[in-house]
Parts: sequence; C-alpha cells; structure tokens
Amino acid sequence: VKEAVIVATGQKWKNDNLGKIFGTWGGWKLILPVIPIGLPLYFLKRNHVLHPSILIPLFLFGPLILFYIILAGSGISIAEARQAGWYFHVLEGKAFYEDWAAVWLSLDKVNWNAFYDSQPTVWIMMLVVTMDTLVKLTGIEKVAGLNLDLDKEVELQGMANMAGFMGISVPTYALTSFTALNKATTGQLMDRIPGYVAVVFCTVFYFWGYPVMNFMPRFLCAGLILYKGTGAIWENTFEARTRLSKMEMSAVVGIMLVTYFLGLVAAVVVGIVLSSVIFVVQYARRYDIKHKWSLKNYHSSVVRLLLERQKLEQFGNKMFALQLRGYLFFGSAVKILRLITEELSGRDNLYPHDQVSHVVLDFETVTGMDGAAAAMFLKIMRFTEDLKMKLVWSCVAERIRRKLIDQG
Repeated sequence: VKEAVIVATGQKWKNDNLGKIFGTWGGWKLILPVIPIGLPLYFLKRNHVLHPSILIPLFLFGPLILFYIILAGSGISIAEARQAGWYFHVLEGKAFYEDWAAVWLSLDKVNWNAFYDSQPTVWIMMLVVTMDTLVKLTGIEKVAGLNLDLDKEVELQGMANMAGFMGISVPTYALTSFTALNKATTGQLMDRIPGYVAVVFCTVFYFWGYPVMNFMPRFLCAGLILYKGTGAIWENTFEARTRLSKMEMSAVVGIMLVTYFLGLVAAVVVGIVLSSVIFVVQYARRYDIKHKWSLKNYHSSVVRLLLERQKLEQFGNKMFALQLRGYLFFGSAVKILRLITEELSGRDNLYPHDQVSHVVLDFETVTGMDGAAAAMFLKIMRFTEDLKMKLVWSCVAERIRRKLIDQG
C-alpha cells in the first residue's frame, strides 16, 4: 500500500514528504484515482463477481481509456499531464544490447559501497522469494487440482531467472492469480498458447525497445500495486483471525509494523524471533502424555486365572504408568513432574495395597528430548526415590539413554 502511494505521487516515503503527499490537494488528486482501481478489483475478483477474462481487462483498459478521453476533452496534452505528475518521467527508447554494455562494460561506474550496503536486503529477499515461490506453487496446486513436483518447479523457475539475469531482467516466479486467470480464460492448463503469447509479447517489446511506460499513467500502475497490497493485508489480517491464535495474530501485526517503520531486513529478523518464541510457547502447552494408567484399569490381553485377575484388581494401583510422546522439552518434563507429584503425593493415608510402589515411564513414542528435559527427569527419579518408589524406564532409545546418562 505504501508503494502504491509512492508510485502514484512520485514522492519518496520520508517524514519530510508526508506533508506534501497527504497535506495538499496536489498529492490527493494523484492518490484518489488509485483507490477505485485497486480495492474494487481485488474484492470483485475475490468474490467472483465477473469472469476474470472480463474483470481484469475492464479494470486495466477502462481507466486508461477514460483518462485519455478526459485529457482530450480538457485539451491537456500528454506533456502537460506529465508535468502535473500524472505520468512517469520520460524513458528513452534504446537497443536491448545497450543494457548489457551499461552493466558488463562499465563496472568502474558501479557504486560498490551501495552494492555492499544492499547485500543484507538482497540475501533476505532471496529467502523471501524462495518461500513465496513455494507458497504460490501450493496455491497453484489447489487452483489447478494438480500435484506438482515442487523441486522441479523451483529448479525451472531458477533457470528462468538465470536467463532473465543475462537479459538484465528482474526476478520472477509463477503467480497463483495469473495461473487462475489462465485457467479461467482457456478452460484448461495444458494448452501452451498462453505461454507462447506471453513469450512473443515480451520478446517483441524487449528487442523493439519502445517505452510503453511513457503512456501509462501513474495511477493505473499504482492501482495494480494497491490490488496486490489489499490482498496481502486482507488475507493476512482480517481473514487470518479465524485460523490464527491471538499470539500468532499479534506477531503478524507486529511484523507488518516493523516492515513499515524499520524495513524488510529487521522485519525478517523479528519474524524469526517471534516464530521461535511462539513455537516454544505452543509446544510447551502441548500435552506430551499420551496415556496414564495402572494395572487395575490397563493390562495385557492374556486370559488369566480368576485368582490372578483378583490380585490385579486388588494390587493394580501399586503401579502408576505414563506413556509419553513426541519431542520432550523442559516445559514438557516440568508438566510430567507436576503430574507425578499430584498423583503420588498424599497417598500415605491409603491402604498398603493402594499405595504406589512402581512408576513406569514409557518412552516408546518419544522422538527425543533436550538437555534441560533430561535434567528434569533426573529430578523425577530423585523424587520417586525419596518416596521409596522404584522408577522403571521402558523402551528408552539409545540416544535418549545417553542424554540421561550425560546429565548424571
């Protein structure tokens, strides 16, 4: 959304310029035409009000034609409209090979300080683009009803970007919205004609070098940016409320604010930290005890004699067992200790045959544990020893056993 305002007004987003952008009619007259393009286009397309093959051309060419009709009717020339801020600055047409010469044969003109300063953002963007590519491919699978080979798709898009790099092009990747538009227009995804049309169109303008952007008003380009920004805000805030917890929702809003005030690199760092905190908190709240039982209510399927069944019924409570699961963190072990403490404390007043003598910890479905959890299990062992109970370790994997031994 911020970029849409920047494109519409041509002003950098700085504190000194905000008054010029929002405090004058000159700024608002360039911003207002953006809104009826970006917002309606997103919500109409999202709610399937019109067929995409009708809706998108309508919002692309309709405002453009109307704008030129108004210019012709008012007698304002393109040069005058450009001077008033409605167009981008004039781009000079040039041969395609001039860009190669400018980049590869003029390295002495490169501002290397700016190059080095931009590296954190470049590397962060590589990570962001890769993640967004996978998200878009997953969306394409849903739209198309296909199972894609994600490794192959990412590899193909990497090859395409390498080819584009040789032609001084910006990075690109498949977009769900354009794939859906292609499917809606052609009725299928196996037809190669849309790809051929796109290749011919881009090739003609690449080698021709005609600056079409000289005749594209700012508000039209800004409207398309607002269309994408509206989708990002709506889907990641308003719609996300139904599927995200309050903690996750707060993290999303916080990352958006950090992006606005501090930039992309800081937002990614904050996002990683917040995601780690949320993971630890949510995993700590996870119930890591699969089952708890005694021999009175849980025993083998062996058919036993009546006397043996009576003994199990009478002395079954002398064994208390917990079946653990998943990866055990410190918080998980604390919950297990708390449960054992609650179950075993205060049993001195029971009859001898109801007092627990054995505590069994079943690790069959445990995938691992951290060092802090291992230390907490030693505390559980000392607690049972103080109560004159025997602690039985069942199905402990070798790597977990070594970790427990390392803790003493």
